[in-house]
Amino acid sequence: MAGRSSLSVEQRAAAIGLFDGGWADRAVATRLGVSRPAVARLYGRWRVRGGCGAGE
Repeated sequence: MAGRSSLSVEQRAAAIGLFDGGWADRAVATRLGVSRPAVARLYGRWRVRGGCGAGE
């Protein structure tokens, strides 16, 4: 089982908002000043769970 995220709740919320706005994981990591691998994992979960405009 994977460990806890290195991103705070606020950072995860901000990243998801940026993903919803069309930002990719690398750009989000740079914008937020956080680890790219952590953002990439979150991005992958976001896409699987219905990101990328699902439901529109």
